[in-house]
Amino acid sequence: MKNIIYILLAIIVFSSCSSSKKAARIEAERLRQEQIIADSIAKAKQDSIAKAKQDSIALSKPVVKPQKPVVKPKPFNTFSAKLSGSYKNIPISGTVRIAYDSIIWISVTELGIEAARAKLTKDSLLLINKLEKEYYSFSYKRASAYLGLPLSFDFVQNLFFDTTATTKIEKDKITGTIKKICMKIDAFYFPIEVNLNALVNNKEEKATIKIKKHKVNEVVDFPFDIPNNYKVKH
Repeated sequence: MKNIIYILLAIIVFSSCSSSKKAARIEAERLRQEQIIADSIAKAKQDSIAKAKQDSIALSKPVVKPQKPVVKPKPFNTFSAKLSGSYKNIPISGTVRIAYDSIIWISVTELGIEAARAKLTKDSLLLINKLEKEYYSFSYKRASAYLGLPLSFDFVQNLFFDTTATTKIEKDKITGTIKKICMKIDAFYFPIEVNLNALVNNKEEKATIKIKKHKVNEVVDFPFDIPNNYKVKH
């Protein structure tokens, strides 16, 4: 009987301890959950304060708008003029027509007969030699080597437009100057004479171009038909 009583007492005590421990665990878990919630609220409050400070700083800074690139207006849409002069002591005369920053068209005459016609774009130079019935297509690099000048679309266009009195040339084995005489014509300033003096591989090269009968913003065309019997030269 005593054994049964001891066993019953032991079960009661054990059950009582287990219940106490279980209650303690529940209470500890409740406190832990409350602490997690409190920490979450505190962090959210801190994040909100930090964001408010950042927004305040951002609003206090001046707003810098990106500047748009300055686009210079075209000085003209089309241009044409008569030419005369010499290159390598060879007399030249002709006509030039320009669609600004797009096409340069030049016709060269000899004894009143058209001898050659050139058409320049931003990428290439096309040339018809009517005396020899030949047709050329040059890159500017190849044309520069052939003519002994630092040739490019802008270089040629500026001969008829840029009014800088003196321009130095320094490229590869070419050094020299371009000197211009300019005049105001119909509210525009244009070169009326261009003189080029250069040393190309230590050899002197000279060219003179006189420009007259300037016309601006008139309708012009750029005819450049190649006859079928002309030979393509490379």
